[in-house]
Amino acid sequence: FLALSSAKRDAQPVVVAASSTVDNNDLPVLFDLPAFKLLDQDGHEFTDAQLRGRPFVASFVFTHCAGPCPMMFGKMAAMQRTVPNPNIKLVTFTVDPERDTPEVLKKKAKELGADNDRWHFLTGDKDAVHKLLTDMKMPTPGPEDDPLMHTTAFYLFDAKGQCRGTYFST
Repeated sequence: FLALSSAKRDAQPVVVAASSTVDNNDLPVLFDLPAFKLLDQDGHEFTDAQLRGRPFVASFVFTHCAGPCPMMFGKMAAMQRTVPNPNIKLVTFTVDPERDTPEVLKKKAKELGADNDRWHFLTGDKDAVHKLLTDMKMPTPGPEDDPLMHTTAFYLFDAKGQCRGTYFST
């Protein structure tokens, strides 16, 4: 099972081998992955059903961000390298679907050396993305806020699609 260390500021992801001493039931269930239908970086339909059956780490970013997103992209790329198990997926959801089209996400995936079989970059229409953010308990902007406000946490999901933890990206 994948665990992300949050003990140190610059902690790297670690893999904990499933054994009789590790009980995944010790992790709380924060919420279930909601149903969704978006597009991946290749412009293909991508649904929540494609994530069930394997654990995954999710992040929420946008490609033209000058704030924390480049660091988050970098940490996801590091996870791809340091957690070599191909059954552990990585999913990056854009919070700016109007600019982050599949073509833009494909370019970003290429820049990051993303393995398309493991790391999925997802976008969709604005309403679908906003609904997903709300359903995933994400902070969403109020009328006075920056419309691209988002969490900088990584979300850990188990193979059943249950969110089992959130971890500070810093």
